[in-house]
Amino acid sequence: MHKADKPFSGTEVAVLIESFRNDIALLAEGQNAIHEDVQILKQDTAEIKMRLTTVEDVIRVAIPQIHVRLSRLETKVGIV
Repeated sequence: MHKADKPFSGTEVAVLIESFRNDIALLAEGQNAIHEDVQILKQDTAEIKMRLTTVEDVIRVAIPQIHVRLSRLETKVGIV
């Protein structure tokens, strides 16, 4: 009878189960770390969106004022 045909002993099964438990624990730890990283990325993304909105608002307000100032300068220099 070959070793491949031989059933596992109780000790071998216990060793395999313990090995699986360790592997599953390692996977769970990795999953928790990934979850924490994703939460940090979500918070960072929300902050970036808020800051971008602020920049867009400033630009939206500034462009008409800049256009008016540019027109005045062009008029003074005689470009228009």
